[in-house]
Amino acid sequence: MIVFPLPISFGLKWASAFTTAYSRRWGERGGRLAGTILRNVLGIPVWDLRLLLAFLEPSPPLSYPCADYTFHPPPATSLVV
Repeated sequence: MIVFPLPISFGLKWASAFTTAYSRRWGERGGRLAGTILRNVLGIPVWDLRLLLAFLEPSPPLSYPCADYTFHPPPATSLVV
């Protein structure tokens, strides 16, 4: 579930890095507006959504209560000893 907003967020952040290109094409005001919209209006909320989805994702247990932690050597090793 968290995988879907990930490339969208990266794309919006990378697109906001091209503020100079937008400024050359649309003038200073248009470039600043495009960078602000891409970064602040679209990029940051998608990043927050990613963070929320990562927080809500269940994690696997660190240990299993019925696990057998004893060492069992392979049969070939018992012949050597």
